[in-house]
Amino acid sequence: MKTFTDQQAKQFRDFVASDVQKSIEAGTNFLTALGLLCYTEFFGSLINDNVGKTFNSRKNFETGLYAMGKDYELFDKQLKASFNGRGAYKIFRCGMVHGYFIDHALAVVARDNKASGLGLGQNKDGALGMATANYFLDFMAALDKFVQS
Repeated sequence: MKTFTDQQAKQFRDFVASDVQKSIEAGTNFLTALGLLCYTEFFGSLINDNVGKTFNSRKNFETGLYAMGKDYELFDKQLKASFNGRGAYKIFRCGMVHGYFIDHALAVVARDNKASGLGLGQNKDGALGMATANYFLDFMAALDKFVQS
């Protein structure tokens, strides 16, 4: 039995679309990033059909992130290889949720919605970053695909 109905998934989709767009427009980069990372974890719980169940945070986050495309999965695996097994969940999600800052250089920016590229990345100097508008577009594409399936 599904823990979340199709109608509730559509309501979540509509709420996220409105909420995050307003946050991007307001220029609240940290809050936008934090919300998107938390929504990614919840999205994963929808896919895994374990909404509200405990001890699934990493699994749910990674499921939601990987649903956004192979490039996100590849980036996560590259992070894990470079940071002793610490991937996007530990560095970005936990870093922002539990520590306000992550323990690596991080830039959170809102990029033009028409820009190309992942919403998570690393520059040539090794600094990690999140482009909230890019991440949002990729997140919504994955969420729309899920809701329509």
